[in-house]
Amino acid sequence: HQAFGGSQGFASDVKIQTDELLRIRDLLIKILSEQAGLPLAAIDELRQIPQEVIDMLPAQVAIRHRVVPFRRSRGRVDLAVLKEPDIPTLDELAFVIGRRTVLHIANEARVYEALQHYYGAA
Repeated sequence: HQAFGGSQGFASDVKIQTDELLRIRDLLIKILSEQAGLPLAAIDELRQIPQEVIDMLPAQVAIRHRVVPFRRSRGRVDLAVLKEPDIPTLDELAFVIGRRTVLHIANEARVYEALQHYYGAA
């Protein structure tokens, strides 16, 4: 691009830097997932959650613990979390949901996006 770039050069530089930051963030989430021994929640799974799954966890609980239920199958519910919750939190989530829970580490921005979209969190 040009020496002083113009708007196209600047926009291109910003896009490159943003893409690199997102790649690094995804790598850090993967490392956190491996260290915690928990699977990753796929980004697409957090964008298309059936309402009946969202309804399994009251908004107040989801927002307080920053947890999003995203999949239900045969007696279990998969939850997207930022980090592994403590035991009292795990017990509360299992009690409120009434099923076995499986934790998945998720990108912080995606969890907050899902909380905003499905629960109206600010």
